Amino acid sequence: MNLFLKYFFAILAFGVGLLMGKFVEKPPSFLAAHSTEVRESGYKFINPLLECESSEKYFTELTPFKDKLLSYAKKINQDSDKVNFLSLYFRDLNNGPWFGVNEEEVFSPASLLKVPIMIVYFKVAETHPEILQKTYVFEDDGMLPAVEQSVSPSQVLEIGKAYSVDDLIHRMIIYSDNRAQHLLVKNMDLDTLKKVYGDFELNIPDKEKPETLVTVKDYASFFRILFNSSYLSKTYSEKALNLLSQVEYKDGLVAGLPSNMVVAHKFGERQKLGDSARQLHDCGIVYYPQHPYLICVMTRGNNNQKLSETIKEASRLVYEEVDNQYR
Repeated sequence: MNLFLKYFFAILAFGVGLLMGKFVEKPPSFLAAHSTEVRESGYKFINPLLECESSEKYFTELTPFKDKLLSYAKKINQDSDKVNFLSLYFRDLNNGPWFGVNEEEVFSPASLLKVPIMIVYFKVAETHPEILQKTYVFEDDGMLPAVEQSVSPSQVLEIGKAYSVDDLIHRMIIYSDNRAQHLLVKNMDLDTLKKVYGDFELNIPDKEKPETLVTVKDYASFFRILFNSSYLSKTYSEKALNLLSQVEYKDGLVAGLPSNMVVAHKFGERQKLGDSARQLHDCGIVYYPQHPYLICVMTRGNNNQKLSETIKEASRLVYEEVDNQYR
């Protein structure tokens, strides 16, 4: 076959393909039709995808599972003298099915915001790793936030002592030390902070909005993006989740799981001085063998012990359902 005929048949095949594309009905695009995307901002020529959210109604096998938790949430909400409200988000991290219970309710994240602070520093460290070795001296500048910590950290910063940024992040995450958080925020790069908050659609507290508010669904994005290593590099995503797997607090999600289960999580509590209203949250990744899942529980009430028991029970119910399905 001469060269002319080869080109002729190649062009003919291309033309037939175009015609077939016009007249043959294409299958519907599942993800395009039923998903929303979150993309990283700040670039001119690229638009990096951070996550893609698919609607729960296309994963009907989770409906009975959700109904159990809806019943539990209804029961909890009836005990209004101790627990006023419960929100929950669940996601299978292997294939994406998710559901929420009261997932659009907003809460004060409190210590949960220590995770994005860690992400800010690790984002800077990707290009300037020396920042993690930089040291700061902790001094009582009278600016520590006036909030109570009923879950007291086992270790706190000592006045007059110098700490590296790496050590401060370690203490802020594992012990949930507010002093470490304060020193990190005080010395962090505000432009990077604004960018990270903007990428995750969080508002930075100011005079008009003195407090950041989040939903369980929104906050869960931090753990999904760390798990998928889609915002930080693999090295720093791994480092972040490793720290989160060492968190001291064990009375929420962890308490509802077998003792050998690995969990990368962060809790947060909120109580203003002189106010009996409390909020307690716990969010993280449960590394169930071959089927890791994400669970985020946020609660409101006036009894901290009851709130932690509520999170524990919700965690237990979710684990038992996952275990029944995959065991």
